[in-house]
Amino acid sequence: MPGNPISIFVPKHGSRLGEGFSRYEIIDSYAYPGRRTRSHGYTSAASEIMGMADARKAIQLCETCRLHFNPRKEHYRIRFVPSMDSSGYIASGRCDACLQHSATNAIFVPEEIWEAVSCDPQETRIRARMAWQRREKLPSVFDVVSRIRRRIAETIQRRKNHG
Repeated sequence: MPGNPISIFVPKHGSRLGEGFSRYEIIDSYAYPGRRTRSHGYTSAASEIMGMADARKAIQLCETCRLHFNPRKEHYRIRFVPSMDSSGYIASGRCDACLQHSATNAIFVPEEIWEAVSCDPQETRIRARMAWQRREKLPSVFDVVSRIRRRIAETIQRRKNHG
């Protein structure tokens, strides 16, 4: 059979709008109703992000969308929260531009509130290194056993003296 086969698309639900959707699908559709304006019926992701920046709201962007956002121009800084299992710059959730879920998003916050919701990564590294250098030598198993034996002997001696 030469050429490409013909594709026939059949609608999943009935012919009327909204027919055949479950309650969960209907409720889920209200989470992000879309970007609507009076002139075109929608707005671009860039204008949505600029609107959030003008309102001085936190902006969560995926790796792809954050390349198109200039935080210095908008007076934003990336949020840093120290974490043991990942980079402090990574957040999980839905991107505000493309509305896709991702585990490698970054959160940008206005510079005015950055001090309240974030911490300086350099200060965090310095504190962690100082704590590591101050650590005491961990006791060996023999030290722990000898302390337990000493406490048991002291307890037995006290009971003999009082009884």
